[in-house]
Amino acid sequence: MVVPMQKERRSRAWVFLKPLTRELWSVTACCFIFMAFVVWSLEHRVNDYFQGTPMDQLGKALYFSFSALVFSHCAKVNNNLTRFVLVLWLFVVLIISQSYTANLASILTVEQLEPTITDVQTLIENGDYVGYHDDSFVEGMLKKLGIAKSKIKGFNTSSELAKALRKSSANGGVSAIFLEIPYIKVFLTSYHDEFSMAGPIFRTGGFGYVFQKNSPLLSDISKAVLEVTEDEKMKGMEMAWLGSRTVQPTSSTDVASNGLSLDCFWGLFLLVSTTSIAALIIFFIQICKEDHNNETGEAKVTHQSIWRRTIAAARHFSEKHPSLHYFRRKERT
Repeated sequence: MVVPMQKERRSRAWVFLKPLTRELWSVTACCFIFMAFVVWSLEHRVNDYFQGTPMDQLGKALYFSFSALVFSHCAKVNNNLTRFVLVLWLFVVLIISQSYTANLASILTVEQLEPTITDVQTLIENGDYVGYHDDSFVEGMLKKLGIAKSKIKGFNTSSELAKALRKSSANGGVSAIFLEIPYIKVFLTSYHDEFSMAGPIFRTGGFGYVFQKNSPLLSDISKAVLEVTEDEKMKGMEMAWLGSRTVQPTSSTDVASNGLSLDCFWGLFLLVSTTSIAALIIFFIQICKEDHNNETGEAKVTHQSIWRRTIAAARHFSEKHPSLHYFRRKERT
């Protein structure tokens, strides 16, 4: 069936969330939190900015990570591993933010349209009038669908059908028209800006050819029909009779930009996460080497248990690095 289009009635208060899918929003938020942990891990021993109470350190790490959205980091980084990770992270944030802005602009500038009616049951419940081409078998099909005969109107031309759809049932017109698919294609080539196909396609028995019993033409006609329908000739006939213009009914699904999904950016997330994990591994190896060098005797090293070594490494990880005082003096001078 063919129905008029109307502006989308749904609230647009949360339209700023549409450019990205829920999956991509969730992964992006997790990446921001993960990057906050990575930067804090690499910097808190050598950077005075990440010192303080646990809550202060948490807040500063999250603020530093999310400030990448506007590229306004308020603190310098002192670790080369941090610099390398941040370059990749800023590149990822730049790509996502630019894609978000472009998709949001597309959603806001394109007019959102949707069909006024989406199924036959709505027409029946509302008592709306429907139209069809006069002298067509469609009238019998509409009666079988449960539409009352008094609600069915016949029209002779496409212009009359379009005029009736514009009036709507409330003003003496119709709310929908039912036509055969070829006629719908012809109709929408002229009125695709105002109307659109909607609802399911109802199948009918189609056309048949009647021959005398045992007619010698039966096999020839059947073969010829199959050759035409299965060959490119059918497309040529459709182009010649129905026109070469493609039907582009306007709908909210066609006009509105789809939200960007994780499939568009999973490579970037994989790159930055792999690089961050590698940086953390290198950093922890450096911590272990420093802890090993701080041991004062081979006997002490050999007699310590693995658990005690782990506790010592963790304690060493939370301690300030001696170079932190060097950075402070350098900043003062």
